[in-house]
Amino acid sequence: MTYRILATFGLLSLLTSASLSAQDSPVHFNIPFAFHIGKSILPAGQYRVTPRLSEGSVLAMQCVDCRKGVMVLTNGVQSSKAWSQPVLEFQRYGDVYFVKRMWLAGSNEGREFYPSKAERELARQTPPRQPKLVAVTAR
Repeated sequence: MTYRILATFGLLSLLTSASLSAQDSPVHFNIPFAFHIGKSILPAGQYRVTPRLSEGSVLAMQCVDCRKGVMVLTNGVQSSKAWSQPVLEFQRYGDVYFVKRMWLAGSNEGREFYPSKAERELARQTPPRQPKLVAVTAR
C-alpha cells in the first residue's frame, strides 16, 4: 500500500515538473518599437521571452540584438479563448508603449504585467490620452 502511494506521488510530481518545464520554454518576438517594462525602457529588436512559471510568476525578457534583459513579476490572467500562437500585448499611449500581457500558444491562460509608475502617471495626464492595445505575435 505504501509503495503504491509513493509511486503515485512520484508520477504526479514527474508530470507536474514536465508541465512546468514546457511552460518555461522561450518564445521569440520581433518588437518593432521601444517599450517600457517594469522600470526599464528597452529598444526595438528581437526578444526572447521566457515565462518562468516554476519560479513564481517571473517572466524573463532578453533582447537578442542588444543583450539587455529584465525579469519581472506577473499576475495570472485568463482569456475566453485559447490562443493559437504566443502573443505579446502592449498598451500604447500616443507613441509610448508598455508591455501589458503575454498569452501562451494552445492555452487561454496568460501573464499580465503590473503597471509601472510611468504608465500610471501617463494614464492620469490631462487631457487624457486614449490608450490603444497593440499585439505582437511570435515569430
